[in-house]
Amino acid sequence: MDYALGVIWALGTIVEDEGSLRVVIRHKDVEVLKDITNRCNLQNQPYYVEYHKGWTLKFTLTSDVGKRMVDLGYNPKKDKERSVPEGFYDKYEWMKGYFSQRAHIHKGGLGWVLRIYGSFNIVS
Repeated sequence: MDYALGVIWALGTIVEDEGSLRVVIRHKDVEVLKDITNRCNLQNQPYYVEYHKGWTLKFTLTSDVGKRMVDLGYNPKKDKERSVPEGFYDKYEWMKGYFSQRAHIHKGGLGWVLRIYGSFNIVS
């Protein structure tokens, strides 16, 4: 589940939806969201949203993965003070999940570089 938490940390946001707080993840590749669904044993399935021209997955904060996110100190992805989870988890699996969505290798003028996107606390 820690790999999935990294992906959720990178892509997810918390919104009020249908009277409860839910985590919403959007992605152009449905397979990424299906993988999260399988790894976290979620009942909800991804669905296509024409307006966003991509796939969406929603689940409640009361689900097992939602509770785990709260336990680890999840905060919104646009929060400037955002940091890595705090508590017991497999940090390497989390990083693999996060970097799979928020990092890429780029060839620049001086050679190859790894670009990692996120708050200063996460990148450092």
